Amino acid sequence: MALLAGFMVPAAAQSPLTVPYVSIAGGPTVTEGDTASFTLTASPAPSADITVNVNVTDGCNCIAEGQDGPRAVTIGMDGTASLTVTTVDDSTDEPNGLIAVGLYPGSYTVSPPSWATVQVNDDDPPPVGGKPLTRATVTVTSSAGDEAVAEGTEISFTLHFSNLLSTGTTIWYSLRSPRRNVDKSITLEAGITEKTFLRFDTEDNIYDRGGKHKYSVILRNSGSSDLQWVHIGSPSSATATVIDNERVVSIAGGGGVTEGDTATFTLTATPAPVADITVKLDVTDSGSFAGSGQTGSRTVTVGTSGTATLEVTTVDDGTDEPKGAITAVVKSGAGYVLGSPTSAAVTVVDNDPPPPPPPPPFTVSIAGGSSVTEGGTATFALTASPAPSAAITVNVNVTDSGSFVGNGQTGSRTVTVGTSGTATLEVTTVNDNTDEPNGVIGASVRAGDSYGVAVPISATVSVLDDDVAPPSSKPKPVV
Repeated sequence: MALLAGFMVPAAAQSPLTVPYVSIAGGPTVTEGDTASFTLTASPAPSADITVNVNVTDGCNCIAEGQDGPRAVTIGMDGTASLTVTTVDDSTDEPNGLIAVGLYPGSYTVSPPSWATVQVNDDDPPPVGGKPLTRATVTVTSSAGDEAVAEGTEISFTLHFSNLLSTGTTIWYSLRSPRRNVDKSITLEAGITEKTFLRFDTEDNIYDRGGKHKYSVILRNSGSSDLQWVHIGSPSSATATVIDNERVVSIAGGGGVTEGDTATFTLTATPAPVADITVKLDVTDSGSFAGSGQTGSRTVTVGTSGTATLEVTTVDDGTDEPKGAITAVVKSGAGYVLGSPTSAAVTVVDNDPPPPPPPPPFTVSIAGGSSVTEGGTATFALTASPAPSAAITVNVNVTDSGSFVGNGQTGSRTVTVGTSGTATLEVTTVNDNTDEPNGVIGASVRAGDSYGVAVPISATVSVLDDDVAPPSSKPKPVV
């Protein structure tokens, strides 16, 4: 994110196991000229200073120079810090507003609430007679802009003001259309910066002579006192041009494709032209899929069939990436007008496997101790490399090839490896009175969430039987 470019590097990184959660809260309402305050809290409190990145937004038009935009706040080992924002005491009557501060990621985890506001109240009296201290400039535009639209298309006109209206007013205008010319007015409420005041469908088949007709709005000064604080700017008029009997061109996207395939779009001209027409398009790629020269300005020839296909080739790369889309937009040109829809998109799916996960921070191996006699304790040494900064729990599976191990000593076991990096697993054996072959106790390290498994992953300890074989039951031979 570009706003992060100016942030400071954190003073001290936290251990992955002690990364604090940082939240923010806004202080009390202030009056313009006072200082707004925000409190940042880190939980748990960091073991060293951390630098928190924030962005200050001016929603009141009252923040002093240099106080908004990216800021950095240092939270010490007490776990809290304050951010102050200086406001300006001007002399302009204006609505109350808000200062907003949001947290950005860093060497900490952003925790709700991740943004906060402080209200700033205006302390200036309203202007004399309820009139604003500055005049607003009003202009007008049409939804068609500079392009001609097809007959039957909805058009609209919008008023734009250079600043907020602080009181209601009436604007007068002249409407010129193929069927009537009238003078009208519109009453506007306070607190707006734009208003769409005319919206209608152009009449189909009027003056159907294969040419053009226009709808125009012209702002005019009626001499009313309402316009003492509203200035008619430029453009003071707007026109929407409607074309009769032109070919109406629309576009539709084909089905989704996998990278390396070709995305297709179908253009349709209605009615079908009697001769070829060249349709202009703009092609964009939301990812990195389109081949060289496939995006930007393109043209397609629509023949007398009334349809044509636009093809956009994609590249089968070896990079794992999110799916994207190829979008084609029909632009205005000679011999046709824009229909609906004027744009279409084709989804492009990536076919590359994701990269392997990062290696675990620690690997654990195991080694067996010396052999023991039944009744003794078999030991295994577990080693974590590198030694962890905090204790980790290691999963181990214990097996017995004979009948030496005590109750509950086999199967799944866990061992805690501390910051020394080593730990011992003990397996007790039973001293019975049964003569039996020597045996083996085995232990193997199982994978876990916080560590990996290193060689050797398993080890054994021999268990020696200490019982005397029973006397032979065979009869003695007769001499």
